Amino acid sequence: MGHAKFAIISPNKNVEIISEDYLTISNIRVMKLSSQSEIAIFTAGSATSSIALIAMNLKNKKTMILKKTTDVDIDSSYVSAAQPIEFPTTQNKTAYGYFYPPKNRNFVGLPHELPPLLLHVHGGPTANCEPHFSLNVQYWTSRGWAYMDVNYSGSSRYGREYR
Repeated sequence: MGHAKFAIISPNKNVEIISEDYLTISNIRVMKLSSQSEIAIFTAGSATSSIALIAMNLKNKKTMILKKTTDVDIDSSYVSAAQPIEFPTTQNKTAYGYFYPPKNRNFVGLPHELPPLLLHVHGGPTANCEPHFSLNVQYWTSRGWAYMDVNYSGSSRYGREYR
């Protein structure tokens, strides 16, 4: 799964990619501190770290985490990263979701057996699930369960036709 590209688009249509560290970036605000200094404030998340409020100096591209939603650090050998999937639905349409396989370095499932699956359906009608780190998901996947986040028809971020 690719990371989100955070870019600045100047009035002359030049695009400058300034960050590819995150899976999701939202709530972007740019503030001018002085004639020589601008910062961007945004929320972002990745597969291995919780959503955080981040400040980025737009001149030197350095970031600073202002606040994380959680300060828990988990060894990556226990963290299951989201795998994007598509599956057919009624009327020849496609639905989307994120599959998290079980992951725990100390245990392996039985050969030729599928793990139990926990299916999560978000509230709606215009919400959506995103592939960033979640302690709720990691709780189950580290204990041998597969976890599936479904973005059913009506979920946001897939365009009006999907809704």
